[in-house]
Amino acid sequence: MLNGNQYVMRETDFFVINPFALYSLEDAGEAVVLYVDFPHSFTTELHGVQIDCLSFLCANKEKQQLDAVRASLAHMCQAYLQRELGYKWVIQGEAYLVLQSLVVFFAKPLSENEHRNAEHSRIFRLLTYIHEHYAENITLSGLAEREYLSTNYLSQFFQHHLHMSFTSYMTNLRLNYALLELCNTRKSITDIALDNGFASINAFIQSFKQKYGTTPGKYRRGLSEHQNVSNDIEQSADILHLSTLLQYANQRTSLPVPEIRPLRKDIHISYGNRTIPVFQDWRVIMNAGYAEECLNAQVLEQLERLQKDIGFEYIRFHGLFNDSMQVYQENDAHIIQPQFTRIDLLLDQMLALHFKMYIEFGFVPQQLASTKRTVFSNKSYVCMPSDLKKWTVLVQSLLRHCIRRYGICTVRQWRFSLFSINFAQYGFFTEEQYFKLFKQTFQAVKSIDHKLSVGGPGFEGSRFLDRNDQTYYLFLERCLMEECMPDFVTMHSFPHEFRDLKMNFDRMMTENDVSASFALSKNENYMMDAVHSLKQVLAALNIKNVPIIIDEWNSTIWQRDLCADTCYRSAYIIKNMLESMGQTNGKGYWTVSDYLSEWNAGNDIFHGGQGIFTYNGIPKSAYYAFSFLNRMSDELLAAEQGWYATKTQDGIQILFYHYCHYSVVYKLPSRSGNLYERYHAFKNTAPVEYHISVTGLKNTQYICRYFRIGPNGGSAFDEWLAMGAPKELTAEELRYLKSKSIPTRQIVKHNELDDITVLVQPLEVVQLIISACDE
Repeated sequence: MLNGNQYVMRETDFFVINPFALYSLEDAGEAVVLYVDFPHSFTTELHGVQIDCLSFLCANKEKQQLDAVRASLAHMCQAYLQRELGYKWVIQGEAYLVLQSLVVFFAKPLSENEHRNAEHSRIFRLLTYIHEHYAENITLSGLAEREYLSTNYLSQFFQHHLHMSFTSYMTNLRLNYALLELCNTRKSITDIALDNGFASINAFIQSFKQKYGTTPGKYRRGLSEHQNVSNDIEQSADILHLSTLLQYANQRTSLPVPEIRPLRKDIHISYGNRTIPVFQDWRVIMNAGYAEECLNAQVLEQLERLQKDIGFEYIRFHGLFNDSMQVYQENDAHIIQPQFTRIDLLLDQMLALHFKMYIEFGFVPQQLASTKRTVFSNKSYVCMPSDLKKWTVLVQSLLRHCIRRYGICTVRQWRFSLFSINFAQYGFFTEEQYFKLFKQTFQAVKSIDHKLSVGGPGFEGSRFLDRNDQTYYLFLERCLMEECMPDFVTMHSFPHEFRDLKMNFDRMMTENDVSASFALSKNENYMMDAVHSLKQVLAALNIKNVPIIIDEWNSTIWQRDLCADTCYRSAYIIKNMLESMGQTNGKGYWTVSDYLSEWNAGNDIFHGGQGIFTYNGIPKSAYYAFSFLNRMSDELLAAEQGWYATKTQDGIQILFYHYCHYSVVYKLPSRSGNLYERYHAFKNTAPVEYHISVTGLKNTQYICRYFRIGPNGGSAFDEWLAMGAPKELTAEELRYLKSKSIPTRQIVKHNELDDITVLVQPLEVVQLIISACDE
């Protein structure tokens, strides 16, 4: 009997009793029952799942998995019978193998609704406490007080959910544990009674006799006549009973890869519910690498498509003062005579694409550099200027030129900042030096027009997450004291654990060592947690109403992370943009294109670059992630982890995402990747099956449009693999790959919206758009 259902077991059958399940065994003839009890320490990770395994009800296709369990049980019995040196370790090891097979092949996640159900949670809490403290004096009134319930209500609660009274449950539980000690130890009956929670030996004897029909003493003396769990399993008669099971000890085979069952989630959405206006901060900024790259025809074509299909407000790039832009010039008297020809071409192009400018002053022209050291393949000088006065003149000259050319009203809509303070961590300058340069730059901008907006300093998010790091606090505190408080504060979000900073940065950026990187962060909510920590810093300084900008973010700072080309990137973008929607005043994805002069891209099309386009213009899954975001409205209807719903006058838009974090091994800085097999890098998780019901729409027929980014559509990398992973592409093959690398779509008509099913595989993103049907 298990959970009220009666079953008949035959030779070699077995079943799993989940924690707190009610069961009983009745002997219908001669039988030996092998009982394996996993202690709580073995099963602490199983909260939220149950093992659904009754071998006599399993399908034939599961025979190999069932035999694997039988083989482990056989090895446990064999080790116990032979009792050779170390046999207890063998038993324990096989017990873990049993548990592994059961979890991998027969674990069934509780549905989210069942797992979250208040009554289910209460039952789990109560029974967990009872099973951990059964030997103590537990009373119904004491439990009721723990749960803030009345004693009468809790009594009815037990009866309703467990089909027995609280007293009966406690007595049966204590008897089960007492019986094990009676059979397997030499403890006195008095000690057994008191050690298992009975008030007295008489109470134990009375309860034992009522259940087993005899006293504990007589039961122990007559153990040889009982056919329940026995200390004398090695007797020849019992070995004969176990001979069939022991045959499985020689039948161990490798197990098939398990099919992971989907986790069910139920969603109910009412179209009539009040919405929450949200600021779509993801579309405020797009980074475009370096200034010189934005004059490249390939990059301009990608930016044009980006603005046409999606539309971002600001464009940002590094290297405006780099020598490749030919800005910095001095005459024979060493007077600055800057040339803005290339900057004019660049800004004209960006403004024609309807971008506002996010101007970063940097890096330092060679003639102004205080060092001969360069960084990146493009030989940038990231250092302090050798002459702050000339740096000030350079900044002011650019601003005056832009105001003359584009007008003060236009330039006041732009944003300005200095290159990031993060380079101080890599040893390029000190934070004290950076503050002086920031203050000088801030004052230079404000001297031209006090309404121009200056931000900074661009600390990496890991600095906020380190509670011992007070650098940002001290920087802003000094800004307040010296009257150079940024008009907006900036940060970066590249989720790494930045250890051995200088050494790894030199290997990555100076020595072009593609194997170097930082350890990836294990924090799946890195961006949100960093923003929250930054807000705490501002609150501690009593700084209010200052905009927060993440002016650079990506899933990795490493430009050779091969996973960046996979569907992981689209799932990462959707998760982080939806879960932090409106929490900042702007976010800037780094970067639009793999055509990036920081590193030599090499010959591989999919080399792990940070762009949403490959260097030759193929849109990657990251591009379509932003395309999906663009279809969502700014009226939030409902959201939970894994999905986000908005509405318009035309209908409802729902985004589903199944984010999977990097595996423990891949997060290490010494990771390596395979150019073709990249999905091994992520945690293995179950698909999610959503069941959606929508109410409040008044039409009689609806159209549901499904768009999907995954290995089967919307991923240029996976399409490239399907083509045979060609090293080089002809012009025709390039056009073919661009046309094929689009999300899949499906259109379905529904008369009712009471049970729409959407299955989302790991690393997939699915968009569902529900609208009225005019036909």
